[in-house]
Amino acid sequence: MLGQEALPFTVYSAWRLPPRTGSIDRAKTQPNLKETCPLHREKSTRWFTTILSRRTWGESVGLVLLASLCPAIAHASGERPMQAVPVARFLDSLGVNTHVQHGQDAAKLAKSVRYLGVRNIRDAADGRYDMSSLLLLHAMSGALIDLSPGSGVKDKDFGAIIEAWKQLAAAHALRSMEGPNEPNNFGGVVYKGVKGGSNATWQPVANFQRDLYRTVKADATLREYPLLNLSESGAETNNVGLQFLLVPKGSGTLTPDGTVFADLANCHNYVAYAGHKALEDNMAWKAADPVLADAPWDGLVNNYNTTWGKHFHGYSLPELRTLPRVTTETGWKTGPGDLTEEQQAKLYLDIYLSQFKQGWKYTYIYELADDSDGAWGFFKADLTTPRKAAVYLHNLTSILADPPADAGAAARNDSLPYALANQPATVHDLLLEKSDGTFELVLWNEQVHGTSPVQLHLAPGISKVKLYDTTQAPTRARTLGTASPSNPSLRLTLTDHPVVLEFTR
Repeated sequence: MLGQEALPFTVYSAWRLPPRTGSIDRAKTQPNLKETCPLHREKSTRWFTTILSRRTWGESVGLVLLASLCPAIAHASGERPMQAVPVARFLDSLGVNTHVQHGQDAAKLAKSVRYLGVRNIRDAADGRYDMSSLLLLHAMSGALIDLSPGSGVKDKDFGAIIEAWKQLAAAHALRSMEGPNEPNNFGGVVYKGVKGGSNATWQPVANFQRDLYRTVKADATLREYPLLNLSESGAETNNVGLQFLLVPKGSGTLTPDGTVFADLANCHNYVAYAGHKALEDNMAWKAADPVLADAPWDGLVNNYNTTWGKHFHGYSLPELRTLPRVTTETGWKTGPGDLTEEQQAKLYLDIYLSQFKQGWKYTYIYELADDSDGAWGFFKADLTTPRKAAVYLHNLTSILADPPADAGAAARNDSLPYALANQPATVHDLLLEKSDGTFELVLWNEQVHGTSPVQLHLAPGISKVKLYDTTQAPTRARTLGTASPSNPSLRLTLTDHPVVLEFTR
C-alpha cells in the first residue's frame, strides 16, 4: 500500500472484498452486474481502492485502481489483443521546423533539439545552399534533415537543391527531400523561364516537381531517400495533377497519366484554421483525420481528395486512408488572441500523438524557436529559453526513451489485451512497446474544459502499473501495485493532456 504522506494527492482506502467463489456459465447468461458484482451494489464499500483524486499533481489525472475485479466485469469489459507499435517508431516521427539557412545558430539549436528528443528537423534553402550549418546541427544533435528548396523557387534552384541533398546524404544527415514550399505564396515558381504558381498556371510547378522526382530516382544515392510532394497542392489553379503522387490512368489532368511527382503526400494542416482563434475539443485529432470531409483544416482531404482552390478531384476517401503522408508544418502560436503557453504545450503533445495514431509518417511542428513570424516556438527567440511546450515534450520523450532500440536492438511486435469502457470521443489511446517488452499506453483527452472518466480493463498478468504525467518530470511517476494481477482494472479521470501508463507483467 502506498504511503499517503509521500503522495501529492489524497489516498482513500477501504476493505478488500474476499475472493468470489463459484463460476458463471458465460455461454448461456449475460450477468446482471448490479446483482452479481459488489462493485455495482449501491452501498457496497468493501473492495480495495486507491483513488488519486486531488488535482495538485500538475492538475492532471484522477485514477482509481480497482485491484480486485470480479469475473462479471472481466467478462463484460471485452479486452482484445491490441498490437503495440515499437516506441522508436513513434519517436522517429517527431520533427520541428528550423531556420538554420536564415542564420539561426546551429550550435544553440542542437542543444534545444537534444532537449526535446525530436529526431527530425525541416529547413528550407531559400537560395542559401551552404550546408555547413545544417551539417553541424546534425553532427551535434543526431537529428536527420528534411530539406526543401523553399519559397519563390527559380531555375537556378533546381541543380543547387540536388547538390545540397547529395551533401546531406553523404554525411548520413538526410531524412527526406521535399518540393517547393507553398507555391501559392511567396512569388510562386519560375521554371525553364516560365512563371507559375500563385494565381498563374501551375504547369511550371508540376514540371519542376516532376523533374525533381525523375532526377533523384536516377541518382544512385538519392533514390534511396523519399521525395515529398510540394506543399499546398490544393491551391493549383489548373488541373495539372498535383493532387496525386502518381497520376492515374483516366485522370483527365493536364499532366500525362503515369507521371510521378513524389513518394509521400505533404500537408500544412495547421490546427488553427483561417478566421478561428478559439481552442475546441478534438481539434488536433480532426486536423489529422485523413478522411474528414467538409472540414476547415488544410489537410489531406482538401489537398488530395478535392482541392481547396478549384475543387479538382483526386483520390477517393478510402484511398486517402493508406496514402503515404507527412505534415511539414503545423502548430499554433501563443499570445493575445491565440493560445496561452500552457494551452500550446498540451496541444503540441496532442498533435504529435494524433498525427501518428492516424497514419502520418512524420510530423514537423512549426517551429523550434520563435522568429519574426511570432511566438510559435518550443523555445523563445534566443533559441535556448524553453517554453512549457519544450518542457512537456521533453517529459514525454524522456518517459518513452528506449536506448537499446536506438543502439539497434530488434523491435518487438507483441500485443496487450485491453479495453477502454465508456470512452468519449475526445479520449484517444496509443499502445507502444519498448525493446525490453515494457508496454507504454499513452492516453490523451482533447477536451478543453472539464474531465472525462474512463475505465481501462486489462488482461490477467499485469503485476505493476506506473503512471506518468507529461506535465511533470518522469521522476515523479507513481508505481501502483495491483492487489490481484488476475483481474486488474483502472478507473481514470482524464483532464486536458496526455498521461502514460507503463505496464509490467
